[in-house]
Amino acid sequence: MHIYCLLTKNYEKMYNDFFFKSLKKINFDTENCLHTKYINEDGCHYDDKKEFANYMLEKIKLIIQTIENNIGKERFIYSDVDIAFYKPFEDYINKFEEELLFQQSVPGLKLCAGFMVIKPNISNLNFFKDVIKVMNSDKNDIHDQTAIRKMIYSKNNTKKYKYLPYDKFITGGNIVVTTNPNDEKKWILKNKDIYMHHGNYSTGDDIKYNQMKFVWEQINK
Repeated sequence: MHIYCLLTKNYEKMYNDFFFKSLKKINFDTENCLHTKYINEDGCHYDDKKEFANYMLEKIKLIIQTIENNIGKERFIYSDVDIAFYKPFEDYINKFEEELLFQQSVPGLKLCAGFMVIKPNISNLNFFKDVIKVMNSDKNDIHDQTAIRKMIYSKNNTKKYKYLPYDKFITGGNIVVTTNPNDEKKWILKNKDIYMHHGNYSTGDDIKYNQMKFVWEQINK
C-alpha cells in the first residue's frame, strides 16, 4: 500500500520527528511506497486563508492525479504529515472493502479528511473532481474536509465509505479532554493500543508538535 502526502516548510520537523520516523519504526517501505510532494516553501498556516486554500486545492489535485495514474490498482492512502504510526496497519485496513475509508474527528458523523484510504477507480475520480467544484463554490471556506462532508452527508450520496475505528486511529479529540485544546496539562492518552495518532484539534505549529510528542513519549517510554 502506497502513501501520498504534501509537505510544507513549517511541517518539516513534525514530518521528520514523527511521521517519517514512525513509518520507519514499523518497517513501512518508505523508499518505494512513500510519496512526499514538497510544496509552498513559506509554509502553510491555517490563519492565512489564501495560503491554506491553495494547500487544500493542491491536496485534492494530488489525489486526483494519483487516482488517474493508478486506475484499477490497489488502494492508496492520502495522509497529512501531523500523524505518527505505532504499529503496522496495512493488514488491518485491508479487512475493509469500501472504496473510501475515513478517519473520524469525533465518533459519529464527523469524518476527517486528513487520513483517507482511496480506491483508484472512476467513481472516486469523479468524486474528488466534484470536491474541487464544491471547494471553489464557497470562497469563504475553501476547505476539502468541509466539501467532502457536504458530499458524503448529502441525502443523494451513493458513495460506499466507512469509518476507521475511532479508538484505533485516534485524533487529538481522543486526548483533549478540556474546552481548551491547547491546555497541555490536561491531555490524557487513555488507550495506547493504537495504529496511528493524528495531531489535530490543537492550534498552532508548536502546540501541534507538542501533542505529537506527548503521544509519542507516552507510547514509547
